[in-house]
Amino acid sequence: MAADAVRRSVWPAGMVTGILAGLGAGAFWGMTFVAPLIAPAFSSVELTVGRYLACGLFALLLMLWALRRGNAQRPTWRQAGAALWLSLLGYTGYYLLLVLAIDAAGAALPVLIIGTIPLWIMLLGKPHGLRWPALVPGLLLTASGLLLMMRVTAQETEGGAGTDLWLGVFYAVLAMAAWTAFGLLNARWLGRHPEVNSTVWANWLGVAAGASLAYGGFPAWDKCVIGFIAALLALAGIHTFNDYADKRRDVVCWPGRPIPSKRLSSPLALLVALGSYAIALVIVWFNFNPVCFWVSAAAILLGSVYSGYLRDRVGYLVLPPIEGMLWLCGWAAFSPDTLFTSWAPWVLWAFSAAWQAGHIMVYSPLHPISHVNDKKLTQVPAFIKRTSPQAATVIGFIFLCLTAAIGIYLGFYFNLGLLYIIPTVIMAAVALVICFQYVRDPENFAKGIKTFSFATYFMLVARVFILLSVLIFY
Repeated sequence: MAADAVRRSVWPAGMVTGILAGLGAGAFWGMTFVAPLIAPAFSSVELTVGRYLACGLFALLLMLWALRRGNAQRPTWRQAGAALWLSLLGYTGYYLLLVLAIDAAGAALPVLIIGTIPLWIMLLGKPHGLRWPALVPGLLLTASGLLLMMRVTAQETEGGAGTDLWLGVFYAVLAMAAWTAFGLLNARWLGRHPEVNSTVWANWLGVAAGASLAYGGFPAWDKCVIGFIAALLALAGIHTFNDYADKRRDVVCWPGRPIPSKRLSSPLALLVALGSYAIALVIVWFNFNPVCFWVSAAAILLGSVYSGYLRDRVGYLVLPPIEGMLWLCGWAAFSPDTLFTSWAPWVLWAFSAAWQAGHIMVYSPLHPISHVNDKKLTQVPAFIKRTSPQAATVIGFIFLCLTAAIGIYLGFYFNLGLLYIIPTVIMAAVALVICFQYVRDPENFAKGIKTFSFATYFMLVARVFILLSVLIFY
């Protein structure tokens, strides 16, 4: 009896099953590194698509099984969006970067770098109630395992594994950062949404990962995905630098933002911005062409100068032509020779610039209004001079009307078909009606937020259906 009691205390219920399940999961996960080597005929994107289409189908089968048993849980739109975003970060984005790393440097170094993920998760995701001494045994064991792996890695790299060692290391570091961020953000999301079962959430992520890669026929998928990652990093850097430049004003205007709310320190925000810029430009330099690199560098530099200097001294309307350059970056990535010989990229630039002008002008009155000589003026100039809230909303409405006109013209210019034109026209009409109501009541904060949001939705719809039309018709 005593022996049984000791045995029960040493092996809690489910411990053996949990250990075996963990070992099995680890063994299957190891195929991640073996698959690109045993199937070299498949490209990195084909491996990623195959892996996550299978993952999505399997998750869908599990969801259908749960539906048949009557205990299915359906996601809201917000939950579905979170699943899609996190799946792109931690599933498809992570694995694509990992396969690229293995193709470039062989399996040994990427395995070593990816092996540091548990360390980063433990160091960055430590619960508040957990003391550091409790983590020491796990950290030491993980570090010991890494040291053992390093010996094998050194021997393999001396044998000439891989064709471009440092590019492979770069991709592996990006993959490590992607999955570490995914692990932390995923845990935080589940912590904030206890109503969502973790198993159900894993199935949602799988379906989202499969759905995001279910369409085929688009040229140079690997370049598209890599360019998308670079663009996300550049935009993240620009927005983070903007928050850094606004840190004093946001204490009054937007206290819930990361820096004024103390969720992110100012030095760390600046480091994140500069790091995002550097990684984005390195990706562009290695994967695209000099024209794309210099246009991207100019857009990043001008965006930073705008946030740090031009906005408050010249005005909001300096930003739209800079924002439009991001579309030129995408064009230059695939067709640098036509950037200055075709009207097509500049039509896209005009579409983006007009939208950004309307978007930012309807946003202007949402900041605190100044009273100067019995006049109400916006906090930031439109262009050189500050305007009244009424004038700002009128300017915003005019630019959104111009955006709608250019957006409709795009559909005919590029022959995108009704698949693009119909939803774009509907969303433009909705956004303009809401904006017109705001023009009539420019100091109504709720109407301003609604207008700002629907202007964002309009551009999001236009971009999504441009992509879908190209995927289907080109």
